[in-house]
Amino acid sequence: MFFTATPEEGKIHLRLSEAAMLCIDSDRQTFSTTEQPLPLAGFINRVFSNYCRQAKASVDLQKKAMLRKKEAQRNAYAAAHTLTQQQLELLRQYDEELCNEEALHRGAALREQLKKAKGHTLKVRINCENMDYLFDSTSLCNEEDYYNGRAGLYIQAVLEEYCRLEYSQREKIYFPLPAVQTGKTLLEVCTSKGERKLIHPYEILAQALTPYNYLLGAAFEHAPQGDCWQPCSLRLRTIQQCREVPLPQHVTPPTEAIRKQCFALVEERGLSYLQYPCEEIRVQLTKPEGIQLYRKILWYRPTMQKVETETENYVVYRFFCSPLQARAYFMRFGSAAEVLSPLELRQDMGEFFHQAAQQYT
Repeated sequence: MFFTATPEEGKIHLRLSEAAMLCIDSDRQTFSTTEQPLPLAGFINRVFSNYCRQAKASVDLQKKAMLRKKEAQRNAYAAAHTLTQQQLELLRQYDEELCNEEALHRGAALREQLKKAKGHTLKVRINCENMDYLFDSTSLCNEEDYYNGRAGLYIQAVLEEYCRLEYSQREKIYFPLPAVQTGKTLLEVCTSKGERKLIHPYEILAQALTPYNYLLGAAFEHAPQGDCWQPCSLRLRTIQQCREVPLPQHVTPPTEAIRKQCFALVEERGLSYLQYPCEEIRVQLTKPEGIQLYRKILWYRPTMQKVETETENYVVYRFFCSPLQARAYFMRFGSAAEVLSPLELRQDMGEFFHQAAQQYT
């Protein structure tokens, strides 16, 4: 059943491990759109609200999911075999007893694990949404028996589990989006820069070799030559508000060609630089250092289009990518790479290394 011991003033005591606190402090800073970290209580409330119904720490919800799975298995078995109603009822009772036993065992293991944990003790005010979920008599929360009636233990278990997840999973929990149904969903998005976009989403993807998630889709844009859909990718952490909206009557949905273009650009430029204009960039790499670095450093690596020149000492590659991507990538090569063109990028790189060298003279 729901928790009956309502906390005074809505404040709950938590004891979180050192690792969990380090993870929470890091995410509060990373997920913030300002230089200040997100408020601790607000962060904890949002994580718990977004994750508690998925977490394994929600023992009763996991038990119900297992019961549904076993019911489907029983129905499939019954469809292929001749069973009496009495036999089916016996199987149902066996499955229910088994799931109840597993839930009690998991609850006991979680309590023992939390009991042994050492770390930071803090007091957090729970917001109205989570108070209703935990303590309201009409709530579907049935975790009290598994946590000895202590809602703080339940919240602590959910948070500890969240902090053990990979960054990409935590990012999707903190910045949830409606389930994307290709061809059916249309999203109105407000970004951290205050921009509002109408996006026809295709998929939520992780940038290769990074933990960051992006919403890939087609954005409806107003242009002098006419309104149109353009390929678009947005980091999840930049999406401050998101809601499903109907397609405006005057707007035609994006074509299949736009969808193919979006995924083709992802392969060509990556999610991070999909929207930046590209141009030809010429880079001279030394042998063998520059060539080896290009083969080893895969993060945001631009795709080589052509070998322009090759000698015993160096090779000149041509790339077609955004100058921003080339700058971020080849800056790590030091003297093993030299940007030849365009001139603006070459000067920018030269100024960067000049200023860096001055600090060591």
